[in-house]
Amino acid sequence: MKKLRKKYKGFTLIEVLVVLFIIGAMAIILIPNMMKQAEKAQDTKDIIKTTITSANNELNTLESEMKKNNNGN
Repeated sequence: MKKLRKKYKGFTLIEVLVVLFIIGAMAIILIPNMMKQAEKAQDTKDIIKTTITSANNELNTLESEMKKNNNGN
């Protein structure tokens, strides 16, 4: 008896829908986590910027005090 079914190459609609469903589910899980990480990165950036600004101000103060002390001698 001959096979009635032809050999098709490619994916069935069900297979494509399952893959799309899996990709969608992963996106739903990952996107909020990525947004949280972006917020944490921004917070860290702000902390570092504040720390650098503070250190720069302290260095400027020390430099001006040293100049005053050297000029007074």
